[in-house]
Amino acid sequence: MAHEPKLGALIHAGRHWGPNGSIALARAAYERNQNLDTLIQYAVALYSAYTRAQKDRQRSRMAMVKEQFARIIEKIRVAVEADVHSMPPRVLDPLATYLEWWARQDKEASERMRSAARLALSQGLKITERAPQWTHDRPLMLLTFAQLELSEGRKDECRHYLGRAEGFSKFTQDPNQRARILRKSAFLEWKLGCPLTAFSFALRAKRVPRIARDVRAKNRFF
Repeated sequence: MAHEPKLGALIHAGRHWGPNGSIALARAAYERNQNLDTLIQYAVALYSAYTRAQKDRQRSRMAMVKEQFARIIEKIRVAVEADVHSMPPRVLDPLATYLEWWARQDKEASERMRSAARLALSQGLKITERAPQWTHDRPLMLLTFAQLELSEGRKDECRHYLGRAEGFSKFTQDPNQRARILRKSAFLEWKLGCPLTAFSFALRAKRVPRIARDVRAKNRFF
């Protein structure tokens, strides 16, 4: 989804930490004005920082982000269940991603988080059915659906959604989003026991030109 310009610049530069980083900026905006837009921007900053810290194996930062995320994830779930039919794809895509991710972090909350994620994804896929192939919301939601099915032990269903998503990567115009699609495809192929296919997607993700510094860092797969 689109970021507030300064926040987006910080995220793409990998400047997540400290008093002038993306997390601090997004948190301050959310604390000043608690609405859906600032909630989403805060979640975007946190999740992006977490995935970068995970790649860099910075466990203390990962724990810090999860602690902050735990305070807002229930608000995200409630917002999705209350207003899913009025949310555009650019909102449904990241919110479903965060709900599915948190379902794997918190076993006690996993059922209700997965239920809300499935609701957001079903609505998102419905309204993007005729979206142009070069857009990225639909393939990213297909990949989140694939991860959701895999987390619930349904490998055939995971493969179904993954196969549908993979065909979009060559059409996606935004290089950062194309790299994300390829990287997520690589991860799921690896989880499905297809290391050669996973390596192929990971290599393609690394070779996408003109991607942001933070995206390039997250493309480290092996």
